[in-house]
Amino acid sequence: MPVLIYNGARQHTVSVDRKTNVRLIPGKNIVEAKALEKLMDKKAGSPGFKGLVDDGEVEVLDDTVMNPDSGDLDITKMSAKEAKALVDAEPNLDALGNYLKAEEAGDNRPSVVKAINEAISGIKAADESGGSNDNE
Repeated sequence: MPVLIYNGARQHTVSVDRKTNVRLIPGKNIVEAKALEKLMDKKAGSPGFKGLVDDGEVEVLDDTVMNPDSGDLDITKMSAKEAKALVDAEPNLDALGNYLKAEEAGDNRPSVVKAINEAISGIKAADESGGSNDNE
């Protein structure tokens, strides 16, 4: 199944018809291939969704970034740009820690490791101050 990385701050729902509604939450979203095809269709697709993709708010990754054994995303199968987009949108420390372990065991790309460490630091700093890191 394709993976969408939504970089927005709030939930967003896009639709083509009554049967094709996709709710996007900040971070990773796994959608059915048929739903994505309908959303991206040149004639009958969702202009709102296409706008999010064109503006870079949504990144569409194919299913080759999925680990077939666990069904989770495999950050080592993504380009550095895709991996950093995933990291930037990920609010979960455990997930970031797992991405860091996988990256260090795989290609160990400095820019991706740096992005993960910065995201972890930002979340920890926000937690310690009792606030949100939305404005960073």
